Amino acid sequence: MNHPTSQILSSLSRPTSLRTLYLTSNKLSGPIPPELGNLTSLQDLGVSTNHLTGQIPASLSRLTGQIPSLLSGLTSLRTLYLHTNQLSGPIPPELGKLTSLQDLELSTNHLTGQIPSSLSGLTSLRTLYQDTNQLSGPIPHELGK
Repeated sequence: MNHPTSQILSSLSRPTSLRTLYLTSNKLSGPIPPELGNLTSLQDLGVSTNHLTGQIPASLSRLTGQIPSLLSGLTSLRTLYLHTNQLSGPIPPELGKLTSLQDLELSTNHLTGQIPSSLSGLTSLRTLYQDTNQLSGPIPHELGK
């Protein structure tokens, strides 16, 4: 069964030079199609505040999981909006390798565990939203540097 979201996003994934894709605050539902992994020039991705289900496709991260640790392979990524979905599990410390990342929004999910101190490696980061999750422990001192 193909969801309307899959049909829309699959058709958008054909131009491999696409750099920005914002689909935030729509009524998109179903899984994120793996064809988005064909967007090798993608720098900005926004899919928050929708009704998306399932895992982030392995084609976007080269690995399966809730927030795949090898999402860090998208080294040109400047914006990552994953807020207001159903993501769970820990924040992968490997996200600290996304040194071009300027905006990271993970709020309003079901993320657990501590905030990784490796996020201090995000030297270009301007905004970091992680509220409305089940995170625990201290805020890493390194984030304030």
